[in-house]
Amino acid sequence: MKYLFALVFLLFISCSSSNEISWTEDNEYVIILLNEINLQVETYYAEITLESGRRIAIELGLPDEVRKFRIKNNFGNFNDIKLYTNLDLE
Repeated sequence: MKYLFALVFLLFISCSSSNEISWTEDNEYVIILLNEINLQVETYYAEITLESGRRIAIELGLPDEVRKFRIKNNFGNFNDIKLYTNLDLE
């Protein structure tokens, strides 16, 4: 239900992701690295576009101490990842 809630919010916001990120696939995980962290952000969300064209939303929380998120890849191959924050949803 949380994922559906996050997806609905992501679909209705009109702003684009302002976070510069890089991401790689490592075995069964996708590693997302933030170039900078906004200390005012409470939660990060990812909008992931799969090779099939399907889009999914995932609540990421906060990055670890090296500015990384680690997502178990149960979805297939990723084409694009956009990050949003709780500040984007307000």
